[in-house]
Amino acid sequence: MDPISSLAQAYDLAHGVIANVPADRWNTQSPCSEWDTRGVVNHIIGGAKMVTACVSGHELDMSTLAGDLAGDNPAANFRSAADAALAAFRADPAILAKTVKMPFGEFPGAAVAGIFINDNFAHAWDIAKASGQNTDIAPEMAEAVLTAAQGFITPELRMPGLFDAEKPAPANASAADRVAAFMGRTV
Repeated sequence: MDPISSLAQAYDLAHGVIANVPADRWNTQSPCSEWDTRGVVNHIIGGAKMVTACVSGHELDMSTLAGDLAGDNPAANFRSAADAALAAFRADPAILAKTVKMPFGEFPGAAVAGIFINDNFAHAWDIAKASGQNTDIAPEMAEAVLTAAQGFITPELRMPGLFDAEKPAPANASAADRVAAFMGRTV
């Protein structure tokens, strides 16, 4: 599957999890220690907005990533941001090979898609866990994300706010739970 289709799949997964968050779980602490459930959703909406600006070649206004991006309808607000990010990727057929300037470095468009596939998958798991949903999400995608993560998460990236130290996963853990444990979440 090409990176843009995989990113669309990751966005669909995250959207489905967000749409199923019970009303009383938005302020529940997530496994991602910096955020509650709403905070995680704000983060991935901000990520999609970042992708839209950077992939389109526009200057990123960091103030557009602040505040409560989830608003009164988190699922719809996420979907809108994700759709805009996908449209930005699809607007330039050569974007996957071009260099995209992100706030955290310059990467080929395919690598940017990969970063946000992993980010949306990991945070969909965080949201599912915090909101009491099943964390055995998208098994095939989970295997691909785990393989990718094992290739790019180096010891230097294991730091607070990025990736915590790998945690143990039970022997019978789902692929998604193994991803979460590898990325430093307690399963």
